[in-house]
Amino acid sequence: MALRFQKPLFLLSTFGAIDIEVANVCLTEWQHKMGPCERVKTTFWCHGLWYHDDLVAVTVATSLMTGTIGGGHGLPLGRSNTIELARLCAVRSGICRVILRQWRDVAFPELGVPNVISYQDADLHNGDTYRFDGWKRIGKSDSGTDQRSGRVGRSKYVWLWESPTSQSPTLTAYSLNPAVADSNLPSRNAYNATCKSSSSSGRISSPSADARSSRVRRLM
Repeated sequence: MALRFQKPLFLLSTFGAIDIEVANVCLTEWQHKMGPCERVKTTFWCHGLWYHDDLVAVTVATSLMTGTIGGGHGLPLGRSNTIELARLCAVRSGICRVILRQWRDVAFPELGVPNVISYQDADLHNGDTYRFDGWKRIGKSDSGTDQRSGRVGRSKYVWLWESPTSQSPTLTAYSLNPAVADSNLPSRNAYNATCKSSSSSGRISSPSADARSSRVRRLM
């Protein structure tokens, strides 16, 4: 059972919700291989990890781009019970493991969905970040050329984390279907309000390019 004690006056590290605009500033500044997450008709849940006053790592979770996830894992994965961890990025690589565990155990259970998947580039990464965190590799995806950007598709491994809680609810009222994202998500508005409040009170409060150098500092 968790125990409640008074928080220390000065915290070395904090974790909380942020705007997608703030996350994208960091993804660009830290040169994430996939760049900022600019998907349309999707729902975002973004979180950040601070060290003192500096934002040093971010996660971006989204609703699924496709209706279902294929593969021979035998699980019915779709928008009703699964989201995607689309971006995981930090000012230096070692911190990715820290925020991944923080997100998995603190933020993810609050989203009310039992499954999350993430894609690992088969050429750029070896998958140790997910493997050592307890995720299961359930398949491989070979995407074609992006029709909008012309970017050539790459081979990706699919990693799955299942909530250990057997009573995990599926997303019924809290639907992640982009078609109803604006009409059927009363909780989403409250969540976004929390994101805006969190980001406005933190070190980074604006996604403008002019603010990057002063508000996103590299941890040397």
